[in-house]
Amino acid sequence: MNLTLDIIRGYSLPESTNDSNGELVITFTLPNGIVLSVLEDIDVSNKDVLLYADDSHIFSCETTEELEHLINTPYDILINNMFEKYMIRVREQLECNATEEYQKENIVYLYSNKQVNDNLDYFRKCMLNPLSGYKALLFFHDYLNGEYDIS
Repeated sequence: MNLTLDIIRGYSLPESTNDSNGELVITFTLPNGIVLSVLEDIDVSNKDVLLYADDSHIFSCETTEELEHLINTPYDILINNMFEKYMIRVREQLECNATEEYQKENIVYLYSNKQVNDNLDYFRKCMLNPLSGYKALLFFHDYLNGEYDIS
C-alpha cells in the first residue's frame, strides 16, 4: 500500500513540524533513530517519502511494507545493507567491471577493485554524507593523495 501522511501518523511515531525555507516539514522519528521527513503540502501517496539519518538522505520508501521494514530493522543493519548496494553502484563504474555498453554511455574510472576495497571507510563516509558513488569516485584520487578528507 502506498504511503500517505495519515498512514504514517497511524504508526504513532514521535512527530514534529519545522519551517524549512518557507516550506513546512513534518518529521517522524523511527525507533531506530532514522528521521522520516515529509513536506506538508506534498501528496505522499504519489511521491517518495524521504527518510533521513544523521541529516543524510540515504533511504526512501513508497509503501507501508518498506516503512515497516525500516521501523523494525536495527539502524546498523540498514546502513550495512545500504552500503552493500552503494558499493555495487561504485564498482560498476570501474573500467575493470563496467560492461561495454556502460563504458560507451558513461564515464568509467581506472581504479582497481583492490584500491576500492582497501578504502571502504572512505566510501562509507561518502555514502553517509551523502555523496553519490559517482562523486565518491570523482574525489577518490584527491583522497588517495591526501588532498581531500570527508568528515
